Amino acid sequence: SMFPNSITPDAIRSFRPQVALMDRSPDDFLAKCVCDALDFDGPAFGAEAQRIKVSVFLPRRLSYDVGLRKAQVWFHGGAFIAGSAEAFKRSCGKRAVETGTVVFAPDLGTAPETSALNRIHNGEASLRFVLSDRVADRFRIDRTRVALSGEGSGGGAALGVCAALAQKSEAALVKVCVTDCAAVNNDFITVPEAGSEDLHKAFQRLVMDSAAYLITDNAVGFDWSGHSADPAVFPGLMAEALLPKLPPVALLTAEFDHFRRGNEMFAKRLKPHGNLIGMYIQPGCGHALGTPKAEQEKAQVHRRLFDLYL
Repeated sequence: SMFPNSITPDAIRSFRPQVALMDRSPDDFLAKCVCDALDFDGPAFGAEAQRIKVSVFLPRRLSYDVGLRKAQVWFHGGAFIAGSAEAFKRSCGKRAVETGTVVFAPDLGTAPETSALNRIHNGEASLRFVLSDRVADRFRIDRTRVALSGEGSGGGAALGVCAALAQKSEAALVKVCVTDCAAVNNDFITVPEAGSEDLHKAFQRLVMDSAAYLITDNAVGFDWSGHSADPAVFPGLMAEALLPKLPPVALLTAEFDHFRRGNEMFAKRLKPHGNLIGMYIQPGCGHALGTPKAEQEKAQVHRRLFDLYL
């Protein structure tokens, strides 16, 4: 209900402060983490952004371990046009504690100020920053056990970064990619017929408009022809030759998520290449919305994935 009724520049500005309300994770997870804030020179790591902020969430129980630690670089959601690591800090703390990993959450930038391609560049630069001596040595990160993860538009960015690495034959930098309700495909460009899906149709139209800001700064009446197959916006449409080069991928979505069908389409493409870990469809839930029981079930899935594959 907090999603704007129209995606205009004024609506974006009013929507952004409300995004933190989407983070329904309990506060007590933050108390179980040692939190830190870093920033780095973006161009030095291949990004366009001059400075990129990275929030760090280290589970306190890991601070007593003497060995190397597993890590994940997590990209926030926010319908492409909003969101930040700060807005989702409780979710980051929860993810760190539940998976036993150090979570690094960079600010990728939001549309229209940051384009689709630049978000991917910023995400790749953030991964390389985490793997650098400055960060990996300080937090005792095992460079062979680093995951990419994200939800919503951030999940799409995580797959986009994997595709960019695959193009450079560097996908091995990522041991596993885990996405939640990710925006990966262009299936919502084709709006369903009216009828029982009227609400779903309206929401898809809004998401389509917000995604347009990844390409243009004037999305009102944007013509998708010529852009609807852009893999920078829709990583699920990446070239077939890149699919076998991706790291292992796990796709999590929800029964009533408007991105579910896109995830199913991408899973179908990926499965023949042997690097699809699996696809988990959470019953009875919508996009980023779940009951406390559903959140517990999803936490169990996360824990198992990171225990087995990271």
